[in-house]
Amino acid sequence: MASTRVGPLYLNPDGGIVIEDDGTTTPFTGPVLGAAVIEAAGGTEAIQGPTGPTGAAGPAGDTGPAGPTGATGPTGPAGTDGAAGATGPTGPQGPRGDAGPTGATGPQGPQGPAGTAGATGATGPAGTNASPIRTSHTFAVMGVVGATTLPGIFVAAATGQTVRLVKVRARIGAGTSVSFRITRNGSDVTGFGTAGSPLRATTTAADTAPTAVTLAADDLLTVVISAVSGAPTDLTVTAVLEHSF
Repeated sequence: MASTRVGPLYLNPDGGIVIEDDGTTTPFTGPVLGAAVIEAAGGTEAIQGPTGPTGAAGPAGDTGPAGPTGATGPTGPAGTDGAAGATGPTGPQGPRGDAGPTGATGPQGPQGPAGTAGATGATGPAGTNASPIRTSHTFAVMGVVGATTLPGIFVAAATGQTVRLVKVRARIGAGTSVSFRITRNGSDVTGFGTAGSPLRATTTAADTAPTAVTLAADDLLTVVISAVSGAPTDLTVTAVLEHSF
């Protein structure tokens, strides 16, 4: 049966001592079972001793199996950009691409300054004149015609140009005839009349075309009237010149 106790009882850690509440000790000879005091009458009373010192840590137990993977946590904030790495070496050149379409023509640029004149080229060979040019020069007397020498003309010829007297055409307006000849620088021109055998102009226009006579630049051609017949009037004498190179 349970016993009655006055005041708390404590079990001395050394055993066999009852420590009273006022701190005095009393020897105890009864048996001790764990943390209980067996009293003489056979009852027991549990007692709590003071906490002993912490024992040495035991060896670590075996690692348990890994638990299941936990849920992924939210993404943390982005870190600051790292410093740029050094530029890598240039890679090999790729194949050439197809040519693009031709672009639109741009506006015309301003005109550049005039260049210096080039050297004059060599003179080409003289050309040939397959078709000579002919010109005419007319001597005329208006009204009554008498024996006289009409004012002359000077022949014009360029360097390298050939001028020839090829024919004379003459007529009078009325009357019978006029006798005349062509002179060059005061001398008769072969085939165009002489003092003894002059040319004759009548009211019918007629040509005199002997072998052409070559003239020189500035030759003076004149018409010399040596005789008249039948009161002739309005004499026209035209000398035809041929020019060629």
